Formats: sequence, C-alpha cells, structure tokens
Amino acid sequence: EIAIVVDEDYQNSGIATYILRMLMQLAKERKLKGFKGYILPDNIKILRVLEKIDWKLNVKFEEDVYTLLINF
Repeated sequence: EIAIVVDEDYQNSGIATYILRMLMQLAKERKLKGFKGYILPDNIKILRVLEKIDWKLNVKFEEDVYTLLINF
C-alpha cells in the first residue's frame, strides 16, 4: 500500500512523481517484479502522476476501481 501526500504549497511541482520513480527504482534493484495497486476513479491527481512515469503501465477499470500493474 502506498500513499503520497504533498503539502498544498508544493503540489504540482513534481514531488509525487519523483517519489514514485524512486520507489520503483528501489523495488527493481531489490528484485521485485513490479507493483499492483487499486485507485479510486476520483483520485485524479495520482492518475496524472502515473501518466508521467517512464515504466509500462497496465491499467484496467473494473468494478468502479482502477487496477494498476507496473511490471519491471
């Protein structure tokens, strides 16, 4: 489970994208195969962050929730 909270004064400055990229790099270095997560449709901010990362995403919308798979 992950949550990225950025103070309002620093939102839209790339902090969440940077944190997610660092987490992904650390996970890959530790031989994890990827991430799986669930995102509620009203969480527009995390969807925007995910659009910015360089990894291949597999996103499906099922049962009123997005299922996200990021394979390394």
